[in-house]
Amino acid sequence: MAGGGVPPVAGAFSCAAVIDIGSNSIRLAVAHRQGSGDYKVVYEQRAATRLAKDLDHTGHLDDGAVRKSVEGITAMVHAARGHGAEVVRAVATSAVREASDAWVFVDAVRAACGVEVEVITGHEEGRLAFVGAARAFDLRKGASAVLDVGGGSSELVMAEHGKIRRIISWPVGAVRLTERFGGPALAPTEGYKEMKKFLDKLVSRGARRVDAPIKTFVATGGTLSSLGLMKAVAQGGARGAGRVEPHDRVALQRAVQGLEVSRGEVKEMLASLRQMSASERARVPGLSRDRSEIIVAGVLTVHRVMKALGCKRVLIHSGSIRDGVLAEMFAR
Repeated sequence: MAGGGVPPVAGAFSCAAVIDIGSNSIRLAVAHRQGSGDYKVVYEQRAATRLAKDLDHTGHLDDGAVRKSVEGITAMVHAARGHGAEVVRAVATSAVREASDAWVFVDAVRAACGVEVEVITGHEEGRLAFVGAARAFDLRKGASAVLDVGGGSSELVMAEHGKIRRIISWPVGAVRLTERFGGPALAPTEGYKEMKKFLDKLVSRGARRVDAPIKTFVATGGTLSSLGLMKAVAQGGARGAGRVEPHDRVALQRAVQGLEVSRGEVKEMLASLRQMSASERARVPGLSRDRSEIIVAGVLTVHRVMKALGCKRVLIHSGSIRDGVLAEMFAR
């Protein structure tokens, strides 16, 4: 169940699927082989299951979140098969690797749909995020950094000339920070200063180890996709963002992929979101209701990492570790 890299898949295939089991949501990507070692994503799906709910306090997975997640994964497996996937991989991150009863979840998924869940380390999560980002952006020149903001953990990968030099995995993400500092209603107000102080202390340790100025900074995760979509909608539905439905993952990717956001814009959006009540954030164009509950913690994480690294702008990668898994599967 546990541990290191993503194992190889035996046999040739023309269509494969990856299910990324995150702490806040579960994502499916189905891809077709495109020539030698390349692929094209043809279908995506997302389910918000909040698998990390109360994990920071209890140490085990919430029963309701487990049921919802198993149902979501089962539906995704059927959808993947329906779109021609010959191989279906399921990769789990922070919530499952940290839960004391992870085996219950893994067994439940296996029994429900016959898929074996692969639980990866934080280091591997960061590596796969970098592999996916490097496929989408040219990271071969100078120093680069890739930040993956998840629900339960966040990973920062620093590289030079396309080669990974350092991977840092922090056991904090948008869900965990929100719960730790007061919940959706309190985190932006009473708990905000403590959250910011906590993040700055955590992030500064990694930032002190930066060897060269970061030339290209890429960030990925649901927080970034939401941040990009909010910006695109505010600018008048750039690239059709105003017409994107929350469940239309392919359209969402087109709307925000490669969008550049300045640190000043991140700070402005953070200040605006902080001033809103939980119900007001839920009505922000481009921000889904489930994401609105944890968006302040997620955007604050992005801003504090950018400030610590001295990065003035961030490129949004709408993919995730599933892109890294797919890239390595089709490269074999």
